[in-house]
Amino acid sequence: MGRNVIFTTYFTGKPDPQSGAKRRRNLFKHLKTWARSRRGGARAELPGLAREDEFERIEVWYDSLLKVGCEAVIFHDRLSEAFTEQWSRPQVQFQHYALKTPRSVNDERYQCYLEYLEAHPDIEGIFMLDLFDIEFFSNPFELFDDARYDIYCGGDAGEYNDKLNRSKMVAAFGDAFYEDRIKLNAGICGGRREPVLELLRTMVAVFDRLSDSGELANLNMAIFNKCVYDLHAPERILYGYPLNSRFKKYERSGNFALRHK
Repeated sequence: MGRNVIFTTYFTGKPDPQSGAKRRRNLFKHLKTWARSRRGGARAELPGLAREDEFERIEVWYDSLLKVGCEAVIFHDRLSEAFTEQWSRPQVQFQHYALKTPRSVNDERYQCYLEYLEAHPDIEGIFMLDLFDIEFFSNPFELFDDARYDIYCGGDAGEYNDKLNRSKMVAAFGDAFYEDRIKLNAGICGGRREPVLELLRTMVAVFDRLSDSGELANLNMAIFNKCVYDLHAPERILYGYPLNSRFKKYERSGNFALRHK
């Protein structure tokens, strides 16, 4: 039986595509987020830009992953050897990855995941998760139900593709596709090996096409949504409960495996 592995990234060698918003975060907004997170019982994502070797930035993710018994690979480009040696565990591996495309780190992570998954045929189940704002409440691989679902994605019931995602969809594909569908969150995605490989290859092909044409905007959310919906019928996609909490609601408890802020 193959391994089930969590993939995530800790990349700091390129500007964060949300760096402007993170630098502009004002005290009032930060206090509102802090208050909401305290009411919900969760620690808010640390403010500011991620820097190398900040364990406190990944501590909630790391500790909760170990509690639920998952295995993970954390891909990085600039973490020190001392840091990776200190925090490596039998269940947690740090894997260096040299950034190689002109795209944002959020876009390029899919190239990284594809290369690693293709090189490791022993991996059968995969979840690709954000690192700085997720907490594990239970093992998400326990939700796999091959009879019902092919792919498992972040998303909230009643939250449809919005104006921002529409503009990014137009930038990537020339039209706004799937406006009537739930907006899937690229920070959570998983499934069995073959559906995930198919999704990654499809997304990377789109990124390569856009790079060749000079379109280098951060477009992973729109590309993720279109590719998932192109490849899978809506009823074969599990999103929201019991996979993830409502995004940015800092829920204290509930029927979910992953709290996403």
